[in-house]
Amino acid sequence: DLLSVFCVQGGVMAVQIQWNCNLDNGSCVPQYSFRRLDKKDPESSETPVHNLR
Repeated sequence: DLLSVFCVQGGVMAVQIQWNCNLDNGSCVPQYSFRRLDKKDPESSETPVHNLR
C-alpha cells in the first residue's frame, strides 16, 4: 500500500490544518489534509513543487 512505501522510502509531504473555532471548546476540532509534493515515480519527468509559506 502507498503508506507503507512512503514510510520505507520517505518523501516530501505538505500538511494543511484548518482550525475554525469561535472559542467554543466543543467545536474546536481541526481538520487535516495531506498532499505529497515529491515525485512518486523516480522515472517520471515531473519536477517537485516546493511552495512553503
